[in-house]
Order: sequence, then structure tokens, then C-alpha cells
Amino acid sequence: MATDPNKEKGPDKGATQEPKGAQGATAQAAEEDDANVLWVISNRQDDRVVLFERDPRHPGGEAFVGGSAPDKVYRTAEVERLLHTGELLEIPEPPDGPKKPVDVAPVISQAPAAMPGQPIKLGRRFDPDIVPEGAQAKVGQRQRQAPREIASKATVPPARTDKETHTS
Repeated sequence: MATDPNKEKGPDKGATQEPKGAQGATAQAAEEDDANVLWVISNRQDDRVVLFERDPRHPGGEAFVGGSAPDKVYRTAEVERLLHTGELLEIPEPPDGPKKPVDVAPVISQAPAAMPGQPIKLGRRFDPDIVPEGAQAKVGQRQRQAPREIASKATVPPARTDKETHTS
């Protein structure tokens, strides 16, 4: 006697019953999530962090992009903004190798202080072990469309005057 794989199992068979269409909705949501997950890399020439964001939709619950290392992120509003300004670039999945990120707890080091008020230079040179040569032309084209530099996000306080430093 053949069994129908599409037939719902009853509670006596050890399976839980879900409402009709629930499995399809879950699979559709998973497909949508996969479509919104992408590999990105910083376009900055320096090694400062471009994105640190905690969101349960990111693989591992957070995104950390800086330096020459790519990261797999969910397409959040902040990721979209950074892609639009040219600070992040979408790349194809890096080939397996020693430079491809693995799922580990992030180790964050302190970055040296930048000179406040200076523009942020964009236009990173990509490591061929991370961005394959075949994809570098496509990524390079998107990189050329981005600005060469963006305004600093730092606020520079005005210099103090003599009147402020002397009390009467």
C-alpha cells in the first residue's frame, strides 16, 4: 500500500497538525528572507567600520562590515542606505577559502580615532581571494558609480574663544 507524501499525518503518528497553508507560508517567508540576504563589502579605503547593526534578520543576529572583510547581511533600511551612498557594495558570495568569513562570535577591535571633519574616502581595492576576478568588473562598475568621498559623520565642536576660557 503506497502512502501519499502530501497527506497530513495525524497526532497519533507523532506529527503536529498545522493549519492548511501554514507550511507553505513558512516556506514562502524563508524564500523571501533568502532573497533579502546578500554579501556586502566596505567601499571605504580605510579600515573603519561601515555597518554595525543588530537585527534578528541578519545571519547570526548582527551585521559587522568594515575593513576588507565581506559579511552576509539582511537587506535592512540601513543596509539599503549604505548601498545607495556607495559606502557598501554588494558582491557575489566569496569562494570557499581562508578569507571567507565563518560563523563565529565577532571579535571587535578598537579602531584608531579618525581626524574629525575630514571627508571619508571611498574606492577600496578588493582582494581577489574575496571578490573573484570575474566579479571584480561588475563590482568595479558599481564602485565607479559611487562618489569618491563622502562627508564626515563626525561633529567638530567650534574652537573655544578667550571669552569662554577666562572668568571675570
